Amino acid sequence: GELETGRGANQIGTLQRAGDTRSSHLNSITSLMRMFHATDIFVAAIDSQLQELNSRFDENMVELLILSSSLNSKDSFKSFSVDKICSLVSKFYPEDFTEQEQIRLPYELQHYAVDFFQHVLTLPVSTATTA
Repeated sequence: GELETGRGANQIGTLQRAGDTRSSHLNSITSLMRMFHATDIFVAAIDSQLQELNSRFDENMVELLILSSSLNSKDSFKSFSVDKICSLVSKFYPEDFTEQEQIRLPYELQHYAVDFFQHVLTLPVSTATTA
């Protein structure tokens, strides 16, 4: 025997009747258009905020902040970067370092990094004792 439309095995659950195909498709497209409109508004808002931030901070200030992050002691200097520190010195503090100091700086920073991280790895673990 024949199956009734909308009932039985292998029927699409979202279509209530065979005649609902066009309406169901239209509802899907309408929903997609609403979602696109909301996404478009969201992107425009983010773009506006980005432009506002760009107008507040010039390129040099942003670079200074990025390079300075390599000096952050959080997580045992996880962001420590010899290259970033050397770039920070050459671009923003050239008057504070002699030419010889700028030449020696990468080597001194590499030695510092090795010594620091070896020291961190060999620190004794303290244990609490109770009496």
